[in-house]
Amino acid sequence: MTNVRVRPDDPTMAALEGFHFNLRHGEMVFMLGGVWSGMMVLKDLLTGRCEISGGKLFVEGRPVPEKNFGMESVVCIDNGAGFCKSLTVEENLQSILGKISGGKRAFRRRLEEQMAWIGLRCKADTLVSQLSGLDQCLLWLVLARLQESSLVLFDCTESSYSEQDLERYRPSLEKIREAGCSVLVFSRLPNLLIRMSDRAALLRNGSVRKVFYREEIEEQAVLSYLMGLEAVQRDQAAGRMAAPELEINRGGTLPVQQGEILGICDASWSLEEPMPDYIEGLLRENGWSWPMDLGPHDLVYISENSEESLLHSLSIGANIALVASRLVKPRFGVLPERMKQFYLQEFKTRFELEEEVTEVEELRLFERKLLSIYRWALTRPRVLLLENPLLRIPLAERATLTEYFRSLAEDGFCLVISANALENLKGICDRVLLARDKKVSQVLCGEVLNGVRKKEDTGR
Repeated sequence: MTNVRVRPDDPTMAALEGFHFNLRHGEMVFMLGGVWSGMMVLKDLLTGRCEISGGKLFVEGRPVPEKNFGMESVVCIDNGAGFCKSLTVEENLQSILGKISGGKRAFRRRLEEQMAWIGLRCKADTLVSQLSGLDQCLLWLVLARLQESSLVLFDCTESSYSEQDLERYRPSLEKIREAGCSVLVFSRLPNLLIRMSDRAALLRNGSVRKVFYREEIEEQAVLSYLMGLEAVQRDQAAGRMAAPELEINRGGTLPVQQGEILGICDASWSLEEPMPDYIEGLLRENGWSWPMDLGPHDLVYISENSEESLLHSLSIGANIALVASRLVKPRFGVLPERMKQFYLQEFKTRFELEEEVTEVEELRLFERKLLSIYRWALTRPRVLLLENPLLRIPLAERATLTEYFRSLAEDGFCLVISANALENLKGICDRVLLARDKKVSQVLCGEVLNGVRKKEDTGR
């Protein structure tokens, strides 16, 4: 697939935009993604249930004239794949394959040979209703062999396979791979099949964000998942959600939401008062409270001088790993060098840093600010409290920080940004609470906030 674009009718499914992917004969690829990753659209494209609106498709190096792979021989094993339980194994496969050559006796002989080869231990005249769920999955592999399929899709996203189940599939999948059939596994979490895959691809928002090869799959695919490279849900990825109007001095909870950037501007706020203390006072003065479902690990405070807490004696990767190791536990208290190198490379790729940059002192101020926020974002808190993040950052370099804040919001984070000047919130926030001495007097949002921005931008 080259530069493929698919825009599904279902609004709960991610579109594919500029999607590139290739699959070789006998290769097994593990696709890792969530509900808004694009995996289901890719599956529909491969099985002929949806069409591309742009890009090119190829099979065996030849262009595919159709707008999907519906004319190719693809077997899909998922919850929707079922056999008629009142028919035998032989009758089911005959009904799917249609007209068979050589007569029924020859077909039964081929069928039983393939069943034995795959490892399905039953007879051709066994009713499908007597087969376990595992055996029915193996029967789909038998079908793939009989119709000489070039691709098997194994969808684990909606099914809970145990380690024992997957262990039983392994030799059968290896056999069809050796025969030249490719295997594409879809899953939301790593499982046993990732260890036998040639590649693991991480999907997010309709594109492949990272590819790992066999020698690096086992450790790094898990790291990537924990780092938040997994896909996010539809209502989070569609952009920052529209915020309800906020009533002043009416009590209730402060409406912090996933996917929103909320600003707090108080010209009387002393910079010496830490943001958590200020917000506690703000809530108290306005009769609000934090949402009750926010746990202690759901909120992270990143101070105005957070870049000063970076350890210059350690590399960039080690600084990230010190925080990320809360999720990925170090071995015997020691951070593996591969882990530090992995985090370093991810940070440099994400923010397009020079390849030779490895140490904290080599970073500019705004890059150190990015690093201090980035490493805490890896722990996936629901709310990030950012205290004056643009203070002392030159105007020319603020765009990178602003773009990163928006990408965090699109990934489902709620960002609460405080400042004592509206200028440091302009063009970033969905809503801004205007306050004085912790008492909110006005909420700027929607057209009102855009109007304020427009006036200020034109030199009002």
